[in-house]
Amino acid sequence: MEFLLYLTPVGKELLYNVLLAKFNVKENIGLCSNPFISGAVSYPPKQFVICTDNIKRNSKNVGESVTKTVVHEAVHVAQVCKNNDIIRVPNPPPLDNQKYVRLKMSLVSTTNNEYDKEYEAYLLEDYPEKVLYYVKKFCF
Repeated sequence: MEFLLYLTPVGKELLYNVLLAKFNVKENIGLCSNPFISGAVSYPPKQFVICTDNIKRNSKNVGESVTKTVVHEAVHVAQVCKNNDIIRVPNPPPLDNQKYVRLKMSLVSTTNNEYDKEYEAYLLEDYPEKVLYYVKKFCF
């Protein structure tokens, strides 16, 4: 899996915990044919997907984008482990404009109203240590 080459140490630890939570990790599968998708988590079955080729095409800093995608998707892993519910981050700040635009774009491709889950994922994607804490808290 090529994306492993780009992960930071905390990104690798997150991925290790995703595997321990019995998620099947995939790279560049069918849903990645949509060039705007960087990653996804599904349940059931427990699947964690990284679209490395899309990230490489769409990002100027591939390493940063791969790690941020792993962190973002790991938030969804924690949500799945929490009975498919939001984490409920205390006192969440508003998203900056760039993340808000990305949030709105990602909701276009979802079938259900996943606003709260995606909001949390965008909110926490810059805080890998917090996400690691939540994955451990809710998955084990």
